[in-house]
Amino acid sequence: MNAQFVSLEELYAQSDVISLHMNLNPSSYQLLDKNAFKQMKKNVIIVNTARGDVINQDDLVWAIEKDLIWGAGLDVTNPEPLPSDHKLLSFPQVCILPHIGSATVETRTAMSDLVLKNIMAFIKRMELPTKIV
Repeated sequence: MNAQFVSLEELYAQSDVISLHMNLNPSSYQLLDKNAFKQMKKNVIIVNTARGDVINQDDLVWAIEKDLIWGAGLDVTNPEPLPSDHKLLSFPQVCILPHIGSATVETRTAMSDLVLKNIMAFIKRMELPTKIV
């Protein structure tokens, strides 16, 4: 695919679409904020299927109102669901879904299988495949 690793600053400056797929941790918490939005192309579209708190939503509203970015597709928000009067719901260039990114038969079957594997491992006193530390 001829992809290369670049700094966040380069990614922000070059990307037409920024699609977020990561866990929420101290380094990803509100990764996209005013500073990040100021570095982006004005036509950028943000897609978040990760966690709501990867984006500072107040700063996202600000960036859209200031025409710093074009819009966003959000499968996750904080809170979920957003209050019906939340400003993000008023923008025609923002699409918000009810956290359905994993709603496929294949994914939900795999999730069920994993739950069963964890239960069976627990019963057999084996190490859990996906233990929570």
